[in-house]
Amino acid sequence: GMHGCWADGVHAQCRFCGRFPFTSIPCPTAPAPPASETSAAACVFENQPQTPVFVDKSCRHGMKGCLADGVHMSCRFCGEGDYTGIPCPVGEESERCTFDVEPTTHYYWDRQCHMGMLGCMAD
Repeated sequence: GMHGCWADGVHAQCRFCGRFPFTSIPCPTAPAPPASETSAAACVFENQPQTPVFVDKSCRHGMKGCLADGVHMSCRFCGEGDYTGIPCPVGEESERCTFDVEPTTHYYWDRQCHMGMLGCMAD
């Protein structure tokens, strides 16, 4: 398998890079965005929910799925269960690692990582 993938424990494509023990994996030139700008990282949960979440800056008080974490108005549930009518973002916006605690090791989204590969699921 590919070393460093599954860095977040959630996404196969989330991959550690650059720092020991991942020094053999070069980080891309663009580093991972700060936690405050990533989709699920901008939501704070004691226990990560099964329902997908994303940041929706159009959220207002009373809108369905908003305030998903009970802390941030823009944290919104999407795509499943009671929230099937709220589409989850696709493409680059959904290609973000999800960490309960931001790691000190660098990471990035690597589309070559997939289920079952060693080191994938960094978040």
